[in-house]
Amino acid sequence: RPHIVDMIKNREIDLVLNTPVGKRQREADISIRAAAILGGIPCITTREGISAMVAALDALHRGDYRVEKLQEHHGELASRPAELGLGVR
Repeated sequence: RPHIVDMIKNREIDLVLNTPVGKRQREADISIRAAAILGGIPCITTREGISAMVAALDALHRGDYRVEKLQEHHGELASRPAELGLGVR
């Protein structure tokens, strides 16, 4: 003690980035993730997820983003599949 779970329960942590490797870390991961979920604290558990979040926060910080409906985004992708590397296989 103090353990990361204690810090989560005490609201000392606002975001959990946890990429466990191995059996021992997986066991700790269960309690960390459970505490985060119960505390309503975001918990990202993959490197890809962390990279996506960092990119999103960077865009937010720079003001380089736009908000659009999911349907609009899908329509844009559907209209330019080859250009975006989304060819049909």
